[in-house]
Amino acid sequence: MTTIDATIKPKWRAHETFFIRKGWLSKGLQAVAEKDDIFVDKNVNQMDELGIGSNMVKSLRYWLQATGVTREEADKDRRGRRVQRVTELGKLVLENDPYLEDIGTLWVLHYELVNKREFVPSWYFVFNELKMKSFTQDDFVRLIDNYSVNILGADKPPAARLSTDDFNCILGTYISKGSLQASRVSPESNIDCPFGELELLGVDSLRDKTYRKKQAAPDLIPDFIALYAILRFREERGLSGNALRVEDLLNTPASPGKAFNLDTFSLLEILRRLESRGFLRVIRTAGLDEVRIESDMSPIECLEEHYEEVG
Repeated sequence: MTTIDATIKPKWRAHETFFIRKGWLSKGLQAVAEKDDIFVDKNVNQMDELGIGSNMVKSLRYWLQATGVTREEADKDRRGRRVQRVTELGKLVLENDPYLEDIGTLWVLHYELVNKREFVPSWYFVFNELKMKSFTQDDFVRLIDNYSVNILGADKPPAARLSTDDFNCILGTYISKGSLQASRVSPESNIDCPFGELELLGVDSLRDKTYRKKQAAPDLIPDFIALYAILRFREERGLSGNALRVEDLLNTPASPGKAFNLDTFSLLEILRRLESRGFLRVIRTAGLDEVRIESDMSPIECLEEHYEEVG
């Protein structure tokens, strides 16, 4: 695992109980691109500018960073005022898919979201560390308590209210409001998160309140997006060579297998597609299948190529 920076404290419930609504990231990206201190300027009414409530403003500020489209830093030229900068990823999304209409954009932002261990610890835990395929809220709270102390190094687990709110927000991120309720939901009130299109979590039983991880359909993950995730995994692991074990791509935290809930068959299907296009080679040896990356593209160049390919 990545070494923990003791100066970074896990952020529990930093979303203010609001999952990402459709249109939020687009609106936030455009606002930050026009005014980098939009979230802290006391002369600006952020609620009027962004068209959302005060707690939603705080939530949006967090989600922009959590998905990797902005980063926040102190501007020394403005007496340390906190400003947000649009990242290279954010600029590419803003230029090519500002309204998040392309499924490839959602896969990339999901990958970035679930691999920020201290910044979005509950999302990281569900996709990278949670071994159970089917689970309840009680399962999550019990296991996240152990994870926060024994893995993240916290002095004590998060308050039950915080981890419960994180759990409910995760459900809202990936499961439609209609699927989470037994009663009929009107279209007007059914405000879902765009990541629900990825279908990575589902409801096992409304009566028992059990939920499950759902395997991504490999044919719904575009080739350049799959390659993006592989190359980002190599970066996250701090690897410099071109050889990666298939087992690591499937089961190691920050891997495509973990982020996309893939099984061995699905991962190999994706790797075969990438091999047929000359991006990598799958080398089968006795008990140790390996991938050798043949492409010299960066992850961000993979996303550029994806946008070129989809036109």
